[in-house]
Amino acid sequence: MTPILLQPPAEEPVALAEARAFVRLDDTAEDGLLAALVTSARLTVEAVSGLALVSQTWRFVLEAWPGAGVLRLPMAPVDSVLSVRGRDMAGAELAVPEGVVSPAATVERDALYFDRLAAPPRAVEVDVRLGFGGADDVPGPLRQAIRLLVAHWFENRGDEPVAHKPPLPPEVVALLAPWRRTRL
Repeated sequence: MTPILLQPPAEEPVALAEARAFVRLDDTAEDGLLAALVTSARLTVEAVSGLALVSQTWRFVLEAWPGAGVLRLPMAPVDSVLSVRGRDMAGAELAVPEGVVSPAATVERDALYFDRLAAPPRAVEVDVRLGFGGADDVPGPLRQAIRLLVAHWFENRGDEPVAHKPPLPPEVVALLAPWRRTRL
């Protein structure tokens, strides 16, 4: 399975003004740096947790129709399936009936259900919307992890040798621990 980001989030879970207040900055001179830190912190939280925070559109390219009928995605939560396209052996697009792929109604919301087809396509492209919704819909602990990472990175700009730094501050690790998606 190959994931491809089609449309990134329209907004960050932590607004620039909120980040500026959190790091106790009164002026806007370092807004460019803060904006970059917020984006980097969101991407880090998403990578560690396996969650897409704010609504974003992804395409998942599969080499075959899932025979078991269930496809676990590397990210969650799935909000909706936007489109499904099939490909034949020559790579030509095949029509796939609407509704044959749907989000799983599980608590994790990390899977897609594929109905059985008499003649399934050789390859499949599924476009899905992932995320909790808008910035205000992102759970508080995940937003706090972003704020803490931004503050940590803002205050520690590479002054300390890498060998002495943990990958993430302990308070960020603690906030993300309940949200981590583990695979067996």
